[in-house]
Amino acid sequence: MIGTYLVDTNVFIRLLRKDAAVEAKLAPLKGICLCLHVLGELYNGAYISKQIAKNVAEVTDLLNDAILLSSDRETADEYGRVKADLFRKGTLPENDMWIAATALRHNLTLITYDAHFDAIPHLTKERW
Repeated sequence: MIGTYLVDTNVFIRLLRKDAAVEAKLAPLKGICLCLHVLGELYNGAYISKQIAKNVAEVTDLLNDAILLSSDRETADEYGRVKADLFRKGTLPENDMWIAATALRHNLTLITYDAHFDAIPHLTKERW
């Protein structure tokens, strides 16, 4: 097993902003994972910020404390299922479909603040 939790972008953003409540909730958790799509969103935020060097360094530091997951064939298959299901129900932001697919592929609990992940059946999540 690679980990237990996949952390969504919005949770990492609060962590980067030194949110004490998020730090306290994440501290005891073992096996924190982040996927390439979350990492890309975090780097994007850093590069459009006013303090690029500082924020890029902080995002890079996250890699010391989290397991970075790549996408593979099984993740792409999960993505296809998620997108097909959501096509029938409505939609979700594209990167969030990949984040959900990664959590499903690796059987991880997604930690997020976003309610729209509730539309994905079989996705185990914790809404903070």
